[in-house]
Amino acid sequence: MEILKNIKPILILFVVLLISVAATTIAAVGFTNPVDPLPADNLIDYESAWLKDLSGGPNCPNVSGFGTWVNETGHMALSCGAQKNPADEGNGSAMQFDANVQSANSLFPGEDAYVYLIVNAPQPHNTLKFSMWRVLRNGGQVDATIFGCDAQGGNCVEVWQVVPISDLPSSIFWEQLNQRETAVSQSYPTYKIRQHCRYNGGNAGCKFTGYYFSVEQSVQLPTVTPTQTALPPTATNTPGPTETAVPPTPTPAPTQTPLPTVTATPGAGSTITIYAAGRYGTEDIELFIAGMHVSTFTDIGGDYSDGIFEVFTYTHQSPVSSDHVQVHLVDTSQGSAPGRNLRVDKISIDGQDFQSEGEYVYSTGTWTNIDGCTPGLKQSEILHLTCGGYFEYRVGP
Repeated sequence: MEILKNIKPILILFVVLLISVAATTIAAVGFTNPVDPLPADNLIDYESAWLKDLSGGPNCPNVSGFGTWVNETGHMALSCGAQKNPADEGNGSAMQFDANVQSANSLFPGEDAYVYLIVNAPQPHNTLKFSMWRVLRNGGQVDATIFGCDAQGGNCVEVWQVVPISDLPSSIFWEQLNQRETAVSQSYPTYKIRQHCRYNGGNAGCKFTGYYFSVEQSVQLPTVTPTQTALPPTATNTPGPTETAVPPTPTPAPTQTPLPTVTATPGAGSTITIYAAGRYGTEDIELFIAGMHVSTFTDIGGDYSDGIFEVFTYTHQSPVSSDHVQVHLVDTSQGSAPGRNLRVDKISIDGQDFQSEGEYVYSTGTWTNIDGCTPGLKQSEILHLTCGGYFEYRVGP
């Protein structure tokens, strides 16, 4: 009995420790599986929404692919674990981007990773809906953009920055974005959902799963039915010494009330202006927005040495933030002259200037005698063709 008395407190302490560990595990991920299922009208197939391969059942490690996601930059890998990732059934799986995972290209701090998928959308519709699960360690960007495309998934136009750059997770634990909606003035047969990840330091980066996207026709035109006005009765002859016919009084026809017109007001776009000079006049500029090539300017002139810049303008159909703008140097002339370089003084977005030598402007195309073409915050106006890179106009770390 004495032994039992001594063992009993130890058992109680052990149980308390187990409960504590379990609670800590739940708190560390920010959810408890199974989480709520995604809405039934989700246009993203189940395997792509939850990053699962159901050929062998709903559980990891049966995951063998990325569903219909396109691993655009080769950085995406799969994360699989019982309580590590949210799931509506079984074990959770998620796309993962960082330096620790095995992927075609490990993602290191300050680098950009992109993935996307194409979704078919029923017609007509005037509202888009979206939600997702996400987690970001060590700070960075986890923005997402939706593009409207043709029936083949091409000729895409940005229609909604559904998760803007400024919208960072509130903690380092998993969180689900509440469903977001936006009205669109044009319905597209397909949509491209493009996910971006960049983290600031360490080895832990971004993870995403539980994607939801749908469309609906939320505004119906009211049908107006005209009210038929009854005609007055025909006059009746009254017998008497004199028979007088009383003509009927004409009644105007009922007035047709016109159907109301619903007018969609398109969102304001952005005008981007580039101030640049080419060293030989054979250099070209390719302008990218949110990772998409939108315009090319050829044979850039000006005075490279004296800083006399030519001006190039492009108008985008939707608002643009500087973090989404990249100015690439290319040269299609195949010339033999060495040092075909581009000097970019600045860009301007809707009248606001962003200098190329700014503190946080990221360059993958500037050569220095210290670190060569290594990407970084070079604080330079020069893009060197040998580096094959671009300026990205970030405004903060």
